[in-house]
Amino acid sequence: MCMTELQRRPAVLAAGAAILALTLGAGAAGAQTVTPGAHYTLASTKVMTAGVTDPRITNASFQMRLRAAIDSGLTAKGYKKAAKPAQAQYVVAYKVELEAKTQTKPSRLAPPPSSLSVAPLPTETMKTLRYELGKLDIHLIDRKTGQIAWRGSSSKPVQGEHATDLNLQTVANEALKSLP
Repeated sequence: MCMTELQRRPAVLAAGAAILALTLGAGAAGAQTVTPGAHYTLASTKVMTAGVTDPRITNASFQMRLRAAIDSGLTAKGYKKAAKPAQAQYVVAYKVELEAKTQTKPSRLAPPPSSLSVAPLPTETMKTLRYELGKLDIHLIDRKTGQIAWRGSSSKPVQGEHATDLNLQTVANEALKSLP
């Protein structure tokens, strides 16, 4: 086995752990302690979109903007992007899901104008709203042990056909809110 394979093994194990954790919906991190200000690397886009068929999620432009939002959120928290993956303490894995939702709620309509001296009662109808609920899960995985050190999540309705950079940053920041 050559040295580069040995150097890559922890990152491959961490990426595998990331896929397993995100696929199984792993529970909260155990007794792991997160080191604020540590170096991190993002898991590869190829790994994070494996098995995903929704073109809105696998779209290269969306992935680039999402990764930039996660990077920005981590930097704001004091974490540093590692120059090389082997120098990172954490591998940052993420999962994006979109779920179609329907919500029905009453909607009051004003009564039609009338020449009667007694005002008619307003009528009530049901209004159905259809929207997409976007969910972002972020995991910090200890690169050496493959254990989840921290995880966060955010869910928001997706407005329009495309997520804006501001919306992506807001969702990433919310998912990272409890990160020390």
